[in-house]
Amino acid sequence: MILSKPPFGVKTEGAEAQNRYAYKISPILMLFVQHTLDSLAANGLCGILLDEWVLFRTSDVAFV
Repeated sequence: MILSKPPFGVKTEGAEAQNRYAYKISPILMLFVQHTLDSLAANGLCGILLDEWVLFRTSDVAFV
């Protein structure tokens, strides 16, 4: 089980970090979400506190 709160307000978005994950998207918050999902065990559970904008996106962010 993973419980987390991403680092809100972080401005750094390096290309190196983006290249580690399947979705090459710019908000560093979504890189954090991808890292958390990649870290889960096969039947693991995850709880993440997210900004509300993440829930209402229709761009590539919505598919993470």
